[in-house]
Amino acid sequence: MSAKKLRVLGYGRVSTRGQFLKGTSVEHQKSSIQKECKKEGFKLADFISDDGVSGKTIKNRPAIQKVEEFANANKFDYLMFTKLDRVGRSVRELENFWKLMEDDYGLRLYCVDQPAIHDPKFGKMMRQQLSIFAEFERDLIMERTTENRLANWQDGKSRGVGKLPYGYDWDPVNKCNIEHPERARWYKKIVSLYSHEHFCYADVANWLNDNAIEPPLARSKRWSDTTVGNILKNPAYTGEPVIYNQYNKQGKLKPEAEWVKTTYPEMIKKDRWNQIQGLIQFNKSKPKKHYKPPERFIANNILYCGECGGRIRGKLPRSDQAIYICEYKRRTAKELKMKGRDRCILKRIDADKADEEIFLDIAHLLSDPSAYAKEWLKDEDLAEIESRIKRLSVRIKDREEQIKDNTKELSRLKPVARKEMRALLDKDEKELQKDERLLSEAQAEKGFYDNKIDKMAEYEKVITELEKAIAKAPTYKAKIKSVSKKLQFQNEVHRKIFEHLINLPTKEQQRILESVISPEAGGKVIVRYLTGNDLVDDISGYTKADLARPLTDRKPVLEPDFKIDLNKIIALLTSLKNKDLLNVINLY
Repeated sequence: MSAKKLRVLGYGRVSTRGQFLKGTSVEHQKSSIQKECKKEGFKLADFISDDGVSGKTIKNRPAIQKVEEFANANKFDYLMFTKLDRVGRSVRELENFWKLMEDDYGLRLYCVDQPAIHDPKFGKMMRQQLSIFAEFERDLIMERTTENRLANWQDGKSRGVGKLPYGYDWDPVNKCNIEHPERARWYKKIVSLYSHEHFCYADVANWLNDNAIEPPLARSKRWSDTTVGNILKNPAYTGEPVIYNQYNKQGKLKPEAEWVKTTYPEMIKKDRWNQIQGLIQFNKSKPKKHYKPPERFIANNILYCGECGGRIRGKLPRSDQAIYICEYKRRTAKELKMKGRDRCILKRIDADKADEEIFLDIAHLLSDPSAYAKEWLKDEDLAEIESRIKRLSVRIKDREEQIKDNTKELSRLKPVARKEMRALLDKDEKELQKDERLLSEAQAEKGFYDNKIDKMAEYEKVITELEKAIAKAPTYKAKIKSVSKKLQFQNEVHRKIFEHLINLPTKEQQRILESVISPEAGGKVIVRYLTGNDLVDDISGYTKADLARPLTDRKPVLEPDFKIDLNKIIALLTSLKNKDLLNVINLY
């Protein structure tokens, strides 16, 4: 193709009025590109520009997106611009954009004022050097912009730091803060509801939500008690100066010269605002009537409601009967309304009985874990894992060869066919990454299996040592010895281990319970009602709704949901055989 037939797409960018005055306006850039095309005998097919757009990033620029669309449609051969910083000021983004144009689309980039970047030997080096200076200049621009913004804040020439307090607006003509007619009225209503009608934060929030008053942040959609409290405690409404920009992102105090003092029109007298602060402190000082003793509710951190998904917490009413109750059963109507939740149908359960049932299961597991440990070892099929590793290794090798061949073919294809081949390569690379991940997981499983064998040997050793330690210990009268007689154990020593566990102090039982169930890893105990699905074998004649309906007339059931980790069991049994732990067992 002759030089005269080369099609050029011109690109320009200007971000500020200052650049226009310095002769880098879009019109000036277009004129320079037209002259260069005439000089070299190119055809200027089109010219596009980004007006008032920063060079900080290339992504999401409208004109750059058009450049890629034209490149896909093969509408030009050269992308021409006056200076490299018109395209971008980031070293990484410029290099990625250059590779996209030249390698993926087979196009050339042409810089009018900096032709050195086209040199086949030193072009890349010059391009990267210019990119570094452009990025450095961008950082200087950001620094100067920050300084100017701070000066405008301090001089009162801009709207101030962050979002304006609720009820205010910025007057761009007079450059001052003013009352927002609508929101100022609602601020005064909030003050009236709280101070005169003695609404609490939640009451005020619900009133605002019921009357469809738009919250300060549109994305929050609803008023909350926290938002109401923050508004009532904000001193900006008194008309006295408020200090912003005192702390940096790390929470350290900035120099006083960087502080910003801002004033807003007075919406409330200082004396009345002080009275509201006194009312807030008084309401906070009211006794909350907490009755929960410290050593109770050992399952307090692992219980979840199977009906609504809420947390279940312990509570001790005046009757002194400890209970577990779902948070959405316990909350007041105002709190539920504010959170947009219905009251949970799960009844309260006896906390002592629930603790006993859960810990007995865990104690039985720890006192005779051999069966669980053997099942843990049998979970994986070694032959299947090794077969999977071999199969994935062969597939990865084949994919790598295919990608290598397609990459060689890519350079010989025309732009349209190259795009299809690039899509195929992207798909193959994604599949390769997936296979490599699966291979890594399979190899990890094999290593874990090998480690399991070692762990089983360690487990057997710990059990033997523990049996010896317990066998030598005196016989204790267990709290629930009648329960231990009903359970099946391999021998009397395992029964003794069980009785030791159920005689441990409450804090130790809670530690063991949480260690085995691992709430930090998602382990939990679900409390729910039985449904028809749990009880009916022949489901014909029943609708799905009937089978899924909770049977609220029955007692809720406790369902442990966690994975048994032999490593944790070994650690717990090792600690159990230590003399210090055996000495804290309650004796009767």
